[in-house]
Amino acid sequence: ILHSFFSCLCSSACFTGQHGVKGRCLCLDTGVKIIHRGQIEKVELTPASPSCANVEMIVTLKDGAGRKCVNPESKFAQNMMKRLMMKR
Repeated sequence: ILHSFFSCLCSSACFTGQHGVKGRCLCLDTGVKIIHRGQIEKVELTPASPSCANVEMIVTLKDGAGRKCVNPESKFAQNMMKRLMMKR
């Protein structure tokens, strides 16, 4: 039980769920710069809005490994956004 508590606490350090500390931002910080593509299940891109001034990229990891915020200004995120736009 204690291990589960610490896992939850550590995973919430970069991701707040639905309500962030600053308004309604989902990410508490800028996030990681890169994630191995093989680990990615889903990518969500949230544009800046009146409730959160930040563009946020949130990646859901495979095998229930959780969600991570990705720095949208990183080269990795920029390349991923280009790929997503090409698929549309």
